[in-house]
Amino acid sequence: MKLRYLITVLFVLFSRILPVEAAGWEYPKVLFIGDSYALTSDWPNQTAYLAGIEEYSIGALGGTGFAAVVPDNGKDTDFIVLLEDACAQMSNSAYVEWIIVEGGFNDQMYTEEEILAGMQRFAQKAKELCPYAKMAVGMNGWHAADSGSVHVLRSVAETYRKGAGENGMMFINDLTGCLNGQGNVFMDDGIHPTPDGGAVIAHITADWYAEASAQQAAFEKSENFKGLAVNLAVLGSIFAGSYTVLARKKKKLSIGK
Repeated sequence: MKLRYLITVLFVLFSRILPVEAAGWEYPKVLFIGDSYALTSDWPNQTAYLAGIEEYSIGALGGTGFAAVVPDNGKDTDFIVLLEDACAQMSNSAYVEWIIVEGGFNDQMYTEEEILAGMQRFAQKAKELCPYAKMAVGMNGWHAADSGSVHVLRSVAETYRKGAGENGMMFINDLTGCLNGQGNVFMDDGIHPTPDGGAVIAHITADWYAEASAQQAAFEKSENFKGLAVNLAVLGSIFAGSYTVLARKKKKLSIGK
């Protein structure tokens, strides 16, 4: 029994330090979810380039949000459906490490309760499809002019922040208001950003991703060292126990002589 336990502990111990084979291109490490901003400004591709992300996937459709739904190919589509469709195209969505969702403009027509309910459903589905992924959300929908509806968009951003906290998501704070009033980075409609606007979004997102990834790596390294220390302590107690048993046996033998 002690030998079997010792083998198990050794396996756990060394499985923490042996290298894991890297996933192939069919296993994206980052999944970007967005609305028409992702299409007109190309912020996901720009973010991936700036952050050095080589393996990623994009799910985007205009008019979508956590609560906002649009018909597409015969079905009502929101951020959850975009997540499901993107994961369905992967060889194994369990390899996804990060899910980054940005939008918000389309959710301004919905109540806080509706948006929060959509965020909760999204988080639940993400945990089901990508069980090891960290999730982040940001509000990048703004106007070319500093119009009167900006306060509505800011309330959506605050709802996103609240929903993120309730559902284990990180919130990309610096995206809030990042394009507001910057007419030179919007298309003629004053709503959709150009690739120049996408560059602003991408730089903020890439900087956030770099910092968040570094913090996560430091945390995982710390946890691995803690686990290593625990395993070594268990091994030490096993060997100490075995030595005590042997000592007792020798003592009994000497008494019997």
